[in-house]
Amino acid sequence: MRKVRGGRYKMDTKYKNSVRYLESLIPGKESKERVYELDRIRRLLDLIGNPESSFKSIHIGGTSGKGSTAYMAAAILKEAGYKVGLHISPHLERINERMQIDERPIGDIEFAKFVNLLKPYVKKVEKEGLGMPTYFEVLVALSFQYFKRKKVDIAVVEVGLGGALDATNVLNPEVAVITNVDLDHTEILGNTVERIVRDKAGIIKEGIEVVTAARQKSVLEIIKKRCKGKHAQLTIIGRNPKVPPLRPLGEHQKINAACAVAAIAKLQNCKLQIKKSAVRKALAKVEIPGRLEIVNLQSACLPVRQAICNHPIILDGAHNPAKMKSLVAALKNLFPKKKFVFLFAAKKGKDAEAMLRLLAPLAEKFYFTRFQTTTDFGKNQSVSPQELARTIKRLRPSQPLEICKTPEQALHMAIANLQTYKLINLQLVVTGSLYLVGEVRSIIKP
Repeated sequence: MRKVRGGRYKMDTKYKNSVRYLESLIPGKESKERVYELDRIRRLLDLIGNPESSFKSIHIGGTSGKGSTAYMAAAILKEAGYKVGLHISPHLERINERMQIDERPIGDIEFAKFVNLLKPYVKKVEKEGLGMPTYFEVLVALSFQYFKRKKVDIAVVEVGLGGALDATNVLNPEVAVITNVDLDHTEILGNTVERIVRDKAGIIKEGIEVVTAARQKSVLEIIKKRCKGKHAQLTIIGRNPKVPPLRPLGEHQKINAACAVAAIAKLQNCKLQIKKSAVRKALAKVEIPGRLEIVNLQSACLPVRQAICNHPIILDGAHNPAKMKSLVAALKNLFPKKKFVFLFAAKKGKDAEAMLRLLAPLAEKFYFTRFQTTTDFGKNQSVSPQELARTIKRLRPSQPLEICKTPEQALHMAIANLQTYKLINLQLVVTGSLYLVGEVRSIIKP
């Protein structure tokens, strides 16, 4: 037993050291100007043999829904019999989630091994005068190298932020998807949808297939112009697409599913054959963590009374007004007679006021907290719960609320609150940030 424990400790230490090393690469305030460049990631990939050229790919960008679309596209391809890589960001609970093959995240030992293999090349890029590759760039390189070593047939790759200068934009994909365009990351991408779409359209490459569910006329004109200039074939998803039986909840997921299905259909041109039965089976069972995910308290690792064991907690990482609007519509549709208890946190730079304005009419009570997770931009990126409380009081002075130091405290207080109410009228929802959802998920999932 001692030996096993010792071995496990050593394995955990290697993994934790790898995570610490990666987090040391998160740019500080003094180096933020070097984040959005492609020369470092291109050089790093060149040094390790350009793994991004070893597999076919679908590249998925957009303001909202790109993660869900990526999960669905990967699930369809796996159901069709292909070996599928999936790169997502950010992760919910563990960094390993960012690189998956056939719906399984990379293991801790392999993750540490790949990080150690990359370290000398990261140092070489810095010594060549290009600057130290960033946390996100190294994770992208790690994903692509992992996919190459494991000989995936195709990878589904989610854009991190924007498009043109995102580290994933070294790909030359078979299909590019722009799910939609709305205001988010305005401090980086611009404060109009037209400016934002010009950046996102940077993933459209010469002669490829392109799919979009963007709605605004001005946005579509920019996408069309980019496609014409790049001789790319554009498919526009209609407002009410027909999709096969869909497991993920929410009307907005129909649009995401339609984007995934359209992207898969375009792969026929590069000799990947996907039967309609594979599409139906995949969409009927695909699970998308943290997107209208329902966890019953019965299965949660929490001390709760028998009376509320079957009561569900809804986890949804809506973190901008567009996503929150979709969540509110889904909640109204799924629970038309209920009021909601919201456990809420938000990342700095997000439009928390607009999100709270959407949630307030549904809210019985708010539990405001802060997440502790290290983000791609560093630590301490959560808005203070006191600031969130001040915001909701401006919007709705009589709104009941609690300020909580941690997500765990907020969760226990919210559950205690549920136990004193008639449960038939209340529903607990965790939202406002994927980082918050990840922390709560790690507490309640067995």
